[in-house]
Amino acid sequence: MLPYINIFGLEIPMYGLLIAIGTLIGFFILFKTSKYRGLTEDDSYYCAIWCAVGGLLGAKLLYIIVEFDELLADPAGFLSSIITGGLVFYGGLIGGILAGFIYVRVKKLSFLAIADTIIVPFTLIHAFGRVGCFFAGCCYGRVCDSFISVVYPAGSAAPAGVPVLPVQLMEAAFLICLFFYLFNELKKVKREGIVLGKYVIAYAIWRFILEYLRSDDRGAVGFLSTSQLISLLLLPLGIALLWYAKNREKHLTE
Repeated sequence: MLPYINIFGLEIPMYGLLIAIGTLIGFFILFKTSKYRGLTEDDSYYCAIWCAVGGLLGAKLLYIIVEFDELLADPAGFLSSIITGGLVFYGGLIGGILAGFIYVRVKKLSFLAIADTIIVPFTLIHAFGRVGCFFAGCCYGRVCDSFISVVYPAGSAAPAGVPVLPVQLMEAAFLICLFFYLFNELKKVKREGIVLGKYVIAYAIWRFILEYLRSDDRGAVGFLSTSQLISLLLLPLGIALLWYAKNREKHLTE
């Protein structure tokens, strides 16, 4: 659609621009939501930075794992393909959670409290990223001659001249709705871990279903895509976390 935008003579990738805008908005929201879990702005800010770095490394690592055979087929361009290649969302999610866990252990903070706080703006940032995917043409949907289908021009990551489902925008709409729901839950529910648990459950179910509508090359394990397999693994973890959060003794002070 519009993989690059020209600003004062500079060709800027729309995906990167939208991620940057989403991140700025996300940090603003993070500073506002920290109080709902009794955290300082500094704690939330620095943990979010750790999560961002861990997420980037995790997203790139899972991309390498998923595309390893294809990358290995071109030894000469192996390194450049890794640098310029894509990112895999679930790798970023897992990497970000692990990095955040390390940070809170070092700082002796509540992991569930800070995870509840960060996952809310993260959901909105993810929505901005999916809109960026739409403009870039990556993560495209199945061929479908429908009134909602879009046709990409030559030079896009998606096949040119073929009507495909705009699954990127479908996911962005879902994530925006999920953001508002989780934001309301963060303000209303005092038990730590409820917000994170609901996010994991909702996104795992959504992503598993959405994968049937995607057509881009994203790796497979048997008859499931890589993301579907991870969704199946995360769903029971999300349910267990929600049960634990609802039944644990500790409450936040009003």
